[in-house]
Amino acid sequence: MTTLCSSVNFFIWQDEYETGDTDIDEQHRTIVETVNILNHACVTGSSEETVRRIMRDLFDFSQYHFFTEERQLLLLNGTAYHKHKREHEQILRFLRTNCERDLSSQELRHQMCTLVRKVYARHMYSSDKRDIAAAQSAPEMVAARKRAGESRAD
Repeated sequence: MTTLCSSVNFFIWQDEYETGDTDIDEQHRTIVETVNILNHACVTGSSEETVRRIMRDLFDFSQYHFFTEERQLLLLNGTAYHKHKREHEQILRFLRTNCERDLSSQELRHQMCTLVRKVYARHMYSSDKRDIAAAQSAPEMVAARKRAGESRAD
């Protein structure tokens, strides 16, 4: 049997997740916090309805967050944007499916929380870090920051 992680810090924010975009990094921190709330609900025996509500909250916030990212990623070439958008669609399908699955046992809840954490960690660490950084350095973004009077340390 799997040992359940009852720690509030089930999903720990790491500097490696930072993209360099303040808004996106803050949204990522909110996702990490929500996954920790989900895990806490799962391991403390909260009702299935409570767990599903937190999953729906995570789904709703993820939709908003992905829209924010995709707006920036439009600055990238079509292939990178579309690949990243497909990853977002896969994550949303994954969340929707998990909102509907059997969550009657602690073991099933633990498996779901672990998968949710892994999906987000992998996406933030690889795709987001790479693609948001590329969008931040796109000539259009650099020019927009200069016009807005922002300075960027290299």
